[in-house]
Amino acid sequence: MNYSREVERLRELAKAAADKYEDKKNTERIKRYKDINSLKHRPPPVHIHIPAHASEDLFQLTGKLKTMDVSLAGYEKWLLQILLRDEVLGDDIPVQPTVYTGFSCHVTGWMDGHKTVKMGSDLKSSFFEPCLNDADDLQKIKEPILIHNRIKSEENFEKACDIFGGILPVVMGYPYLSTYGWGDSVIDHLMEMRGNVQFYYDLTDNPEFIHAAMRKMTDCKLRLLKQFENEKMFVLNNCGWGVGSTSAGYTDELPGINYDPCHVRTCDLWGFAHAQELSEVSPAMLEEFILPYQAELLNGFGLVAYGCCEAMENKIESVSRYIKNLRMISISPFTNHEKAAEKCKGKFVYAWKPQPSYMIDFNEEQIADDLTRTLTVTKDCCVTVTLMDVYPYGGDVRRFKRYREIAHNVINKLF
Repeated sequence: MNYSREVERLRELAKAAADKYEDKKNTERIKRYKDINSLKHRPPPVHIHIPAHASEDLFQLTGKLKTMDVSLAGYEKWLLQILLRDEVLGDDIPVQPTVYTGFSCHVTGWMDGHKTVKMGSDLKSSFFEPCLNDADDLQKIKEPILIHNRIKSEENFEKACDIFGGILPVVMGYPYLSTYGWGDSVIDHLMEMRGNVQFYYDLTDNPEFIHAAMRKMTDCKLRLLKQFENEKMFVLNNCGWGVGSTSAGYTDELPGINYDPCHVRTCDLWGFAHAQELSEVSPAMLEEFILPYQAELLNGFGLVAYGCCEAMENKIESVSRYIKNLRMISISPFTNHEKAAEKCKGKFVYAWKPQPSYMIDFNEEQIADDLTRTLTVTKDCCVTVTLMDVYPYGGDVRRFKRYREIAHNVINKLF
């Protein structure tokens, strides 16, 4: 297949995706998320977040992929998944076929020896290798610097415009998530460099160390945010998936007033942070050591989502005291729903992530009971349901669609 035929195939798929975006079902899905994110009560939408290692089997793309050019193959796979999603899943996440071409960039590290803790492709967990071992090591922290190859970014953008222009919107970059790290949290990288156990000792034995590190890293992060803004690398994130570990960010409340598409500011964006490493640490310590610094980073954003895997029922009040424009709370499977629902009601989106481990044994009665119990307790809240962080799932991709069917059945009975 020659290059021009591959481009023509992508254009045909893009036209189909554009039609899907415009259809009534999709516009209703978008409005539902927008209503909930503006704290209007609607039946909870269900989003099934498919792990990368399951997508090939779920969408059965073998034999459907025709594009041989490696620079274009990703576009074909993405478009096919958009077109097949209703058939294989039928969840409520809207189609958002904007072509994001990314940035050719990287951010330099905090210090020599800092290793980001990530699960490998083998799905095995990683471990901490502390490099911030004593007070003298604070001097070794370097200011992260944004390195952007704008020429390469523009080349990728122009190539996508040549293919999709006039069919789908093409945007350089990706919807904003963070400058560096998991959200604009700071605590994730500090814990990686210090180590969990030692950090917990520091809370009582060496509090000055924590404050000194948080102060220095927050100042660096503030300057990094300004670098991103000056380099025009902020991209609107008020649509689609991508508000941290919470839910879809569809809203008409962003961008902010006096919006200039050539100069996107933090006030035009959702911000996101968490303190999941401090899950079992008291709200008082969260307020003493973390939230004042995160507030400096987050309070310039138009709306804010907060939380990841930490239980939030005892921390919502603390977070809301420090974070302006807080709108969405990530509700992990470990959160007490009765307490959290009372604190979120009428104030924040209750972005619930059900227990992913239920996908392993897949007891349908257990799944239905979990959904029924939680959605009953949270009935007065503005709730979204996002099944995510699924890794083992018994090897049966049909379970994802069945989970969605069970969730929709429960929601139809309750709402």
